[in-house]
Amino acid sequence: MKIYLHIPFCKNKCLYCDFKSFPCAEKGRIDEYITALNKEISLAGKEFKDRPITSIYFGGGTPSLLTVEQFSKIFNTLNKSFNIQKNIEITVECNPESVTAEKLSAMALLGVNRISLGVQSLYDDNLKAIGRVHSRQTALDKIHLIKEYFSNLSVDFIVGLPYDTEERIVSELNEVAHLVDHISVYMLSVESGTPLEKLVLEGKMQVADIDKQVDLFEIACNTLANMGFERYEVSNFSRNGKRSNHNSGYWTREEYLGLGLNASSLVKNNQNDKCNEVRFKNTDNFENYVLDSLKSSNFYDIEREKEVLSPDEIYEETVMLALRLSDGIDKEILGEKADILLSKFSDFVNDKGDRIALNSKGMDIM
Repeated sequence: MKIYLHIPFCKNKCLYCDFKSFPCAEKGRIDEYITALNKEISLAGKEFKDRPITSIYFGGGTPSLLTVEQFSKIFNTLNKSFNIQKNIEITVECNPESVTAEKLSAMALLGVNRISLGVQSLYDDNLKAIGRVHSRQTALDKIHLIKEYFSNLSVDFIVGLPYDTEERIVSELNEVAHLVDHISVYMLSVESGTPLEKLVLEGKMQVADIDKQVDLFEIACNTLANMGFERYEVSNFSRNGKRSNHNSGYWTREEYLGLGLNASSLVKNNQNDKCNEVRFKNTDNFENYVLDSLKSSNFYDIEREKEVLSPDEIYEETVMLALRLSDGIDKEILGEKADILLSKFSDFVNDKGDRIALNSKGMDIM
């Protein structure tokens, strides 16, 4: 089983972000949340004590906003509550503005061995346009600082930002690619209800249309390929065996436990429901999450959305997620549909013997 921990706090909210997070620098409010999160961790540990933990991921929000003391409290509870395997991948998402040597040193001592850094762009005009609070130089400085403590570093970029050009995409990826072994690249998505959507609708900001974004993404893919990176998933590139173990578990539908505000879980062989697979999703209401966690005496007392997956839903998820990966899907899983996929969608797939995988055109559509 894998564990995801949601830390919903940021220094400020980026204009494009629709994740459950909010600006907060109040130590008391963050401490209140961590107390509730630790209670949920403890209850989950009792319920799933038989599950070996194979990876841990801190996402957000901005987990690097936490203090050393706050991180230590969470790790102490995790270690007391779960059967954490040795030498597993433990990732913390960070933003450049909140990375310090003190925090990096403490994380390493606590067992963190992988950092995912939200760079998004190495151009200050783009960063300012989307509400990021770090600069190009800060991002580069923090990459070098992180490498003093961690050999496993991933960086995130977004293509399709207001001032992006093909030349810029090539330049910024080349500048970072020799420093890291994992890069995630996403196309800018104008999500409903975000400040970015409002600016675009009012004509106050222009972003690349979908065709231009695809062109820019192709440039990114080619640039990374030339630097020795393998595109192992739609948006993820690695070399030297540095694929993300945790995220790969999502795509291969391993069992995972999402703890914290608005976090999702996939639990298999759940005896309480006498079914094979159940998805849970925690509330996205901060006050309700804190109160519910603190008053509960059992993991299943905490209010969550629950979805019992049917065999058809499990099959559809398996196919969809497997096709995100360059490894593709085993033909045995598809059965007779393998021949249909190869014949009707031949322009978008590759026949890899006993497996079928999307080609670059298929990845664009995915």
